[in-house]
Amino acid sequence: MKKTFYFIIIFILVVILAFTIYSFFTYDNKQGISSIGTSLQQFFPFGTEVTTPSTPTTTQTRPDEPELTPLEIPILRHITLTPIGGATLINSPKSTTTIRYIDRGTGHIYETAIDASANTKITNATIPKIQETVWINDNTVIARFLDTDNETIRSFLGVIGSLPKNKTSSEDTGIIPLRTFTGSFLPTNIPQIVVSPNKTSYFNLSTSADGTIGLVTSLKTNAKTQIFVSPLREWLAQWTQDSIIVLTMKASAFENGYAYTINPTTGVQKKIVDGKKGLTTLASPSTPLTIAYSESKDRGVLFSVFDPKINKQTSISKPTLSEKCVWETSTSLVCAIPKEIPSAIYPDAWYQGTASFTDDLMRINASTGTTSLIADLTKLPGGQEIDVINLILSDKKDYLLFTNKKDLTLWGIDLKRAQAI
Repeated sequence: MKKTFYFIIIFILVVILAFTIYSFFTYDNKQGISSIGTSLQQFFPFGTEVTTPSTPTTTQTRPDEPELTPLEIPILRHITLTPIGGATLINSPKSTTTIRYIDRGTGHIYETAIDASANTKITNATIPKIQETVWINDNTVIARFLDTDNETIRSFLGVIGSLPKNKTSSEDTGIIPLRTFTGSFLPTNIPQIVVSPNKTSYFNLSTSADGTIGLVTSLKTNAKTQIFVSPLREWLAQWTQDSIIVLTMKASAFENGYAYTINPTTGVQKKIVDGKKGLTTLASPSTPLTIAYSESKDRGVLFSVFDPKINKQTSISKPTLSEKCVWETSTSLVCAIPKEIPSAIYPDAWYQGTASFTDDLMRINASTGTTSLIADLTKLPGGQEIDVINLILSDKKDYLLFTNKKDLTLWGIDLKRAQAI
């Protein structure tokens, strides 16, 4: 009799324990566990939607708990710890500026506000080893990468979908649903693509046995117009004004460089800079056109601004490469200026990675050539030695996004707060 009683007690305890374990795991699964991204086998087609949302970042407090003070966003923010394939700023006059970027390894797209500390994944269509992105608008991007043979250049024109209508909004649950990323491939082996400022067309260079041709393609109709042909294959394009494309020969200290303007409608060309070894250029978005350019000189670098309209050249007191600048106004630039430029053959050594810089951020007066310090990136909290590239300035001119060439991670700096120090 006693044995039967003990067996009954043990059985009841086992049932209670089993029910407790089941309830625990069932509750945990309902909270939204982070999902694994789309696998390589799901690479085609794009736009696989994930049904499991990412882990919520919101928290709830009891009424008797004190409210937590929001984390202060650092002046200099290290936005990613892993390499990116490209980034953009989404500017809005009525809301906070948003940073959107693509992870280099996976192709997943993330975003974060400039006044936030958390990064949120918004797509998980996997595109491995993104090398470059060309943003057409906030939700349309050309992702460029090498195919599996490591030689063929692929360009995928993708659109980020809207938030799913059948999903509960993050305002209700604290969970942000993932979006689709769908689109189509452009022709293979396009060396470079630039988008018109009015976002209606793109210009691309294609190489052939006879050299290079340049095509303007309508984003609406896909109609193509050839406007450029050259026996040379090494060109870089900029489209900073609707009526002007700037073409510059790829730079080397061993070759004289040339830069031309070309009208995207008529194809009319005009030489603007010539005979500069190691020539790199940065065309202004404002009218009339102004060119900031760097050139090789005595195992160093010279930096100047040239106004083709009045044929005026202004030497800048502190040298840098044009790739380390962005136009702020028609008469000023924000540039990363190396603290020191080691003796080397430029820009070749910098391109090849045998030379690297540690930069300060400075403002350059294009009319006078004078500079003023914005920030020493090594002395700001969280700062380090950064070799700045891919500068993107917000429409309000108060925030700068850039990449560290040393590890391809993304950084941002609040320019107003930096200058107030």
